[in-house]
Amino acid sequence: MPHRSPSVPQDNVALENEVNTQVLGHDKYGKVLRYGRRMTKSRLSSYGSIIRGSQSTSTISTLIEEMNAKHVEQIQKVQAEQAKFMDMMDACEKKYKALLNKCMKKGISIEFHTRRPDDEVFSLDDNE
Repeated sequence: MPHRSPSVPQDNVALENEVNTQVLGHDKYGKVLRYGRRMTKSRLSSYGSIIRGSQSTSTISTLIEEMNAKHVEQIQKVQAEQAKFMDMMDACEKKYKALLNKCMKKGISIEFHTRRPDDEVFSLDDNE
């Protein structure tokens, strides 16, 4: 068997799989000690290779912190936009109420006509 460099992860995984097959035999569904049912030796070794191939814990923690900071920033931006929108809606509502009150004081009925002459006329007066 040729010498394999331990620095190459693919060689380590292949070697580990070969050892598992030789020592433990072929995969059979059942229980792998401490992992419960439906776990096979190859699944277990593939999970291990994923963990070994992942980035270091500190790098992952840094990425999580950066993502959390961006998330907080996005939430604050959305909240600011929502507050601005609500202020605009309040201003429009105040203008509408002022116009309505002005018209009511003058005794003017505000009616909304549709474009077709056969449609009904809708009124905001409470008397009708």
